[in-house]
Amino acid sequence: MRALLIRFRRFAGVRGALALLCGGLGVVVLLQGGSVPPNARGMVVAAVAGVVMMVAGAARYQRSSATLSYAEGIMPLLRSEREYCLILRAFGRDGEIIVPATTARGRTVDLWGFRENVTVEQLVARAAGDALGVDAYGIVDQSVAFAPPGVRFIRASNDEWKRVAQRLIRRAHSIVLIVAAGHDVRDGLAWEIDQVVRYRRRSRVILVLPPPQPDHRGHERAHRQAAVLLAMLAAPASAADARASLSGETLIAKCETIGIREWGLLPDDPRQRKAVVSDASYLPGLVEAFQCIERELSTRSFHRRYA
Repeated sequence: MRALLIRFRRFAGVRGALALLCGGLGVVVLLQGGSVPPNARGMVVAAVAGVVMMVAGAARYQRSSATLSYAEGIMPLLRSEREYCLILRAFGRDGEIIVPATTARGRTVDLWGFRENVTVEQLVARAAGDALGVDAYGIVDQSVAFAPPGVRFIRASNDEWKRVAQRLIRRAHSIVLIVAAGHDVRDGLAWEIDQVVRYRRRSRVILVLPPPQPDHRGHERAHRQAAVLLAMLAAPASAADARASLSGETLIAKCETIGIREWGLLPDDPRQRKAVVSDASYLPGLVEAFQCIERELSTRSFHRRYA
């Protein structure tokens, strides 16, 4: 629920909030039967305009989709030869990293004043589809019935999540670790990293960090956490080596056979007064990282890929 509220707040913004206020006033006026003093007609026009903006914004807002049970999501997938991308992150922290979505004209705010946004999970799912033509899967708590659209989320109870995660890790074409700001590597995520190492899936791992704005300190904390995760994956020999190898503007890092490869912020456009990190800041790097993994696996048959 917290992640959904953050998405909506980012979507509405200040102008969206004003539209909601005016729209609410318009609804009250309409319920009163339209008896409005002449000197308040301008306010009524603004209120009706607010209602129109609310309707337009609601039409553009991406609604949540239902999560899947173990039987619905996992069993048919593992019995087939369909490949997929697996998203891992700190348990219960899904949907918290949100960036603006760009319009067809490259803008991040549309004409109605609402700011469309996407979660990092949605960006990963879109990039996996564009680069590989595969779906992205994630694991959520059994109590989570709805989640942001784009990713196929599998519900798992505390008793069965390790079994679900182990089977998904072993059969994943690509594994994306989303590094949230301000959270240490807890036991659950550490266990999942151990499974990645156990099944020799390290070179299929992509790390995604939150943007440096609006929370620069959060980005720095996530940067340190990424270094710890890379050390656990035995990428560099130690966390100190990983910190030295990651640049301060890194948004995406992929484990290579030796070392890591990074994608960061593009140079600022001098025509812009302020650089904005959006979906366009992530998608090209994610697509390229997925394509790198596919090239590494291209000479192997399906069964050899997941042996």
